[in-house]
Formats: sequence, structure tokens, C-alpha cells
Amino acid sequence: MSTHTCSGGWVTSCCVLIAVGAVLIASPAAGDDTAPLALDDFFPLVIRRPVLERELEVRVSSTKRRDGRETAIAPALAMPIVSWWQLTLEMPVVFMEPRSGDGADGAGDLELESKFLVFQSSDSRTQLSTGFSLTLPTGSERRDLGGQLAIEPFLSAGTMRGRSYLVAEIAYSWSLNNGGPHPKDQTLTAGVAAGYAVRAWLIPLLELTTVTRVGGSPQPGDRDRRGQPQLYVGPGVNVQLLREVTLGIGFQLPVTNARTFDYTLHGTLDWSF
Repeated sequence: MSTHTCSGGWVTSCCVLIAVGAVLIASPAAGDDTAPLALDDFFPLVIRRPVLERELEVRVSSTKRRDGRETAIAPALAMPIVSWWQLTLEMPVVFMEPRSGDGADGAGDLELESKFLVFQSSDSRTQLSTGFSLTLPTGSERRDLGGQLAIEPFLSAGTMRGRSYLVAEIAYSWSLNNGGPHPKDQTLTAGVAAGYAVRAWLIPLLELTTVTRVGGSPQPGDRDRRGQPQLYVGPGVNVQLLREVTLGIGFQLPVTNARTFDYTLHGTLDWSF
């Protein structure tokens, strides 16, 4: 039984209030609209970016499902090893609020990502990266906070045309668990995010993602969604608070009947240094 007094809903409400306040503060004191635009200024909601840089990022997500709510706060540190290779370490804290039974909170699954830049245009406005992420079962499987061992290779591309941004990603995940609540699974994920810089510091965006379960067996009580593409749409906005600090907020909604959640709220604070 959890003894933590902070619920996922309260965390989400606080994040939304902070995000709205930050946008209001940033609007009259926005950065120089004549500042040059770059692909690394664009932050999709969930799609991986192809850019490599040194950054500290905190992601907050709150997902409403049929059986309750899950909120995750995930700090991540990305460091370039060389000019074409970057490592990222992410360690989430998860808050579970089931419809029935006791809630739980604690450390989730540690994720280590290795990303390689394989193509970059001469003006740095088109980039292509590939790599893989490794999820380690550091979260408690018994308390439903994680417990997944998985590997996910991916390919990410991005380009700019004028003030328009376009980022796309495709990834394939293998779960290596032998059984339990996270049985062996294979999932194909693809997505595209488009944004437009109405100001140098303000980028509205729209993101489309598809998730298709290719293999594995459903968890007890879940519907078998193998081969059924799940489509999610995600409007959002990036606000550049400082030249090195960007706030991103948005939400995802399911479009198809095949879905694993009702909606997800997203918030990101990124500091490039």
C-alpha cells in the first residue's frame, strides 16, 4: 500500500497550472523574433527527434485508462559521446491510481538510449538518426510500476522548410520478459509531427502516432489487439522560455476503437546546455 500523499491527478493539475503561467509570462517577454530557426528548437510530444545535443529534460505524462490513471515524471540526461553518437539515461517516477484497490508509487523502469547521427545536410536542416533503447526492469512488477525488459531499435528523421518543421519516427519493440504481467511482446510504432514557428519562440504542433501489436499475448482481462493499428492524434505547443530552455505541452487522443488509453496529457521542460 502506498503512503505517498500526492496523487497523479494533483501532479497533473499542478503541471498544467505551471505550464499556463509560464506561457503567460513568456508571451510579453518573448525572445527575438529575428533569431535563426533550427531543427533542434522543435520538440514533439512523444516522437523521438533525430538531433544530437547535450540536454537535461523532464517529461510529465498523465494517462487515463479504463482501469485508472497513471502519471509519470521522467527526468532524462542526454550527453554526446562524439559528434555522431549520443547516450540518454531516463529514470521515471510512476504514480498509479487504480479504480479499485490501493494506489502505488515509486521508481519505474530505467531506459538507456543510444542514438547515432547517420546523415546531416550541409545547412543542418535535414537530419537522419538511428539507434536503440534498452529498458531495464528496475520498477516493481508486483506493484505494477514496471518490471519490463525490452529492446527497441528506431529510425528518426527531421527536416525544415522555411518556418515549418517535420519529424518522423519508426520503431520496433521486443519485450524479453518470460511471463507475468509483461509477457513477451512485439510492437511496431510509427509517427509524424509537424510544427510551424508563428514566432521564433512559439511553435504550435500536431502529432500523429500509430501503435500496432505484432506479437505476444494480451495481459489477463485485456482484449487481444494484435494486428489492430491504434491511431492517436496529439495537438500541442512549444514555448521557448529562454534561448536554451523550451516548454512543451499537449495531449493525445485515440482516433480508432483499438486503444490502450482514453487520453494522455504531456508536459516537457528541456534545457540544452
